[in-house]
Amino acid sequence: MKLFSIASFTKEGNELAGLAEQALSGKYEISRYQKDLQLWCGKQFEAHAACILFIGAAGIAVRTIAPFLKDKMTDPAVVVADEAGRYVIPILSGHMGGANEWAVYLAGLFGAEPVITTGTDVRNLFAADVFARKNHLIPGNPKTVKRISSALLSGIKAGIWSEIPLEGTMPEELFPVCADTPQSAEEACSGPLIVITERPYPVKDPGRVLSLFPKAFVIGIGCRKGKTLQELEDAVTVSLEKAGIVKDQICGLASIDLKKEEPGLLELAKALRVPFETYGAEVLEKTEGSVSSSDFVKKITGTDSVCERAALAMAGSGGFLVLPKQAGNGITCAAAEKNWSVGFE
Repeated sequence: MKLFSIASFTKEGNELAGLAEQALSGKYEISRYQKDLQLWCGKQFEAHAACILFIGAAGIAVRTIAPFLKDKMTDPAVVVADEAGRYVIPILSGHMGGANEWAVYLAGLFGAEPVITTGTDVRNLFAADVFARKNHLIPGNPKTVKRISSALLSGIKAGIWSEIPLEGTMPEELFPVCADTPQSAEEACSGPLIVITERPYPVKDPGRVLSLFPKAFVIGIGCRKGKTLQELEDAVTVSLEKAGIVKDQICGLASIDLKKEEPGLLELAKALRVPFETYGAEVLEKTEGSVSSSDFVKKITGTDSVCERAALAMAGSGGFLVLPKQAGNGITCAAAEKNWSVGFE
């Protein structure tokens, strides 16, 4: 469960905090500030909170979060509300972290007015980073996001090319680029361009071309007891290289329920910042898909395949293996791709 963090400092602020906690409990794990604001805030950043809400002066929030800022791709959403509940202001990660949307939601909850200042939102223009986040796409070259936005704000349209069909109505600020490959799309479009591919590819001109690829791959894993985080990371790294994907594309880690308390796997999921799901042998046996079967594994675990079936189980309907079982050093890995799509609202 994702974390929603709240810092309030007065009686009125505590009342607003209570409204937020009541509305979000059950959907999010709630963390309320008690003492040592700087220490508490650092822990929220470390835990990758979905949103940190400060109810009080914006200056307090700015000074508190300043030591922990890294980049727009990883920083959490930070929102400030005044204690009278009149305004809600996103001050960090408005797009990639979703702070703008949190501000609108919380303003509705408090009966307040959201104050949105990001340029594309003020002008009601397409925002590449919001589009990426909502479609679970990873920017291969994040700095280009700003350049795409700057072009749109200047009235320059951006081209878009995708390996899969784009759903919904394309914004007026974009136009489709007709090409067979991402490389030929770059050649066909001389201006700003967004390219969507299943796997990362070498962008020729990162100054104007924004590459996006899906966070849609599940790693299924099995291991002997006591495997260290480093050993597991090494095995996953080798598997990713063989599959042609990168760590940022991993959306989940899966195994058999016999491993649900395995320290190394829990540490690995935390390091990858992805959920760790385990499944019983009966569930894995019923998971459809072409897997490599092992009588020895079935005798020990109750299922003929752990890593492959676990990956397919977490990938869900429409998922399929993109990397069969890789074994070595007492660790088995497999990768499955979830069914994914890309569209406009």
